[in-house]
Amino acid sequence: MILAAGGTAQGKLRYILEKYSLSADDVSDFSLENSWDFSRKIFYNFDKYVRFCAENNENPLDILDRISDKIIITCETGCGLVPIEASERYIRELNGRVNCILAEKSENVIRICCGIGIFIK
Repeated sequence: MILAAGGTAQGKLRYILEKYSLSADDVSDFSLENSWDFSRKIFYNFDKYVRFCAENNENPLDILDRISDKIIITCETGCGLVPIEASERYIRELNGRVNCILAEKSENVIRICCGIGIFIK
């Protein structure tokens, strides 16, 4: 597994597509509910999947065994303002914890900022 993380609009998807010579056909966009394709190589907007799981009382880590060969692209949500609503704080914390577990299990972890990837693992 490869984990690519960074802030919003930092060029994460473009970087991954170029770095690994992949195309839009390889991407499953998790911001689009009911269109998740687990056969694709890239899981984009994985933080939206974590949100969906939190809102539906599901564990986002239940799919770990199905994603070991994937590239996970997620947004780092813990670097901005702290949400006022408790439910939003919970989702923010859950996303951070899931990212930590994914990073631990990943072969490579890439921090992407301004379209530049920095391998941190």
